[in-house]
Amino acid sequence: MTTTASLRSYLKEVVGFGQNALGTERANAVIAEGLTDFDSFKSFDKDDMKSLCYTIRRPGGTAIPNPIYVAPVEGVVAAMPENIYNPGVSIPAICESRLDPRSMQR
Repeated sequence: MTTTASLRSYLKEVVGFGQNALGTERANAVIAEGLTDFDSFKSFDKDDMKSLCYTIRRPGGTAIPNPIYVAPVEGVVAAMPENIYNPGVSIPAICESRLDPRSMQR
C-alpha cells in the first residue's frame, strides 16, 4: 500500500504539478478531495479526472486562512482579513491530461 507522501511526490514529479510550493498546493488539493493513495483512483475514469480538476480550479465560498495575513500589533488596526474566500487552485491543462487513472493504479 502506498502512502499519501508517495502520491504527493508522484503528482509533483510525474504529473508535473511542480517541485515548488505551488506544486505542493496542487497535490494537496487533489489529496483533499479524498484521493489519498493510488488505490483511490481505481474507480476513476477520464471524465472523473476532468471533473476533479474543474472542482479544484473553481473558487469556492469556503473561508480559508489568508496566506498574507499578519496578526495586528497592539494599537495597530489590521487592514487585511484573517480569512479569505477560497480562490481555487490552478491545474494546468497538460497536467490534467497526464492524470490518467489507469497509469496511477499500482
